[in-house]
Amino acid sequence: MIQGWSTPESWGVWSVGAKAVLKLLAPQPNEDMVLELCDFRAFAKQPVDVVVNGEAVYHFSNLDSAESVSIPVTKAILTRKSPITIEFLTPQSTTPLSASHGINPDPRLLGIGLHTLALMPKEEEPHLNDSRL
Repeated sequence: MIQGWSTPESWGVWSVGAKAVLKLLAPQPNEDMVLELCDFRAFAKQPVDVVVNGEAVYHFSNLDSAESVSIPVTKAILTRKSPITIEFLTPQSTTPLSASHGINPDPRLLGIGLHTLALMPKEEEPHLNDSRL
């Protein structure tokens, strides 16, 4: 976790602010891959853009509850640079304090929540399905 992440909690981690960045030290892939996001959610149904090595690979417009999502990422995108950089852009990040009208005192600007992220070959893709892809 390079920037834009809160302290991990027992269920996972929240991003804070408008941009959260991860870097993966992985060997250069020989094929297209799948980015698996497990227990993934956007705070307050805000839009989220997923960017890999500088290229937008997916846009969520109304994701609220936790989901498991599979996002295809081409070899061409993944081999642009190493380590692989994954960005989550949440320009409408908001605080639980604001979203709950003062009931939840948490002042952090939350973007996404994430439990697990994995990059794997397409043929090893598990049972996770997302009809939007």
